[in-house]
Parts: sequence; structure tokens; C-alpha cells
Amino acid sequence: MAKKFGGFILDFFYANLRFPNAAIKPRTYWGHFWHNQKGEYQKLMFKILKAAGFRRTFLQLVFPGQTAGLVKKVKKEDVGKRQYHVRFYRDGIIECEEELPQFSLGHYAGYRDYNFDFLTEIIESSPLSDEHKVEILSLFDNKDFCKECIRRSY
Repeated sequence: MAKKFGGFILDFFYANLRFPNAAIKPRTYWGHFWHNQKGEYQKLMFKILKAAGFRRTFLQLVFPGQTAGLVKKVKKEDVGKRQYHVRFYRDGIIECEEELPQFSLGHYAGYRDYNFDFLTEIIESSPLSDEHKVEILSLFDNKDFCKECIRRSY
């Protein structure tokens, strides 16, 4: 257990030295969006996610170009607890990572994948018009910064 905990600490520091967290990026913690069409759709998605139980966190790493972020823990029948990190970027992209919960030993070095199914379900069940749903869904994409958070051992 001590070895795993030591690895968690090293992984934590590696990731947090690589990218700042929202505690030192308060504008990103609160969320800010560009005043254009993509920014308005991002802001709408942000509000929908907040209503669906997503929350801000000071611990979320802030990637280059990120303007806002939210997280939510969920229990999945087939795999157990997971945490979704949703990030909003200056260029209009909305990204969603599925990973192990924040304080699990494998959070920084364990399972991590992009998964938009959860967000798509939320959008599809929302009262938004079909046009708004299509526009928001078109913003979903990957930036791949999360791969740069993983400490490599040689």
C-alpha cells in the first residue's frame, strides 16, 4: 500500500507541476466563455451540466486554452465509480474525460478515456431545441492533454 501511495504522490506532483490547477486559475474555475456563437453554446452546456449535478473544483488541472471546467462522480454498473472531467476551450471545443475518482490511488496514472456518451445523454434529454442540441454536440472533441499528465517510469 505504501508503494502505491508513494506512486500516487509522485503522479500528483508530476501532473500538478506540468499543468496548473483551478485554484491558481480562478477565472477558469468560475468559467468564462468567448462572446461568439460557440462560446454561447458552451455557456449553455455549462449551465445544463451544473443543473445535472456537475460541479466546479479547484483541483481540476487547467490545460492550455481551457476557459472552464466541471466534474461529476458517477457509479457505473459494469465498472464501478468513475469521474467525468468536462473542459471547455477557447476554440469552442468541449472535451470529456472519464477516469478513476479524484482520490483513488490510480487517478493520475490509471484508466483515462474520452467519453461523450454521458454528455450526449444529458443533451438529448434536455429541453433544448434540436438545432441547439446539434450545435452543442458538434463541439465535442479531444485535445489529448490528459496524456501529458501521466508520469512515465523508465
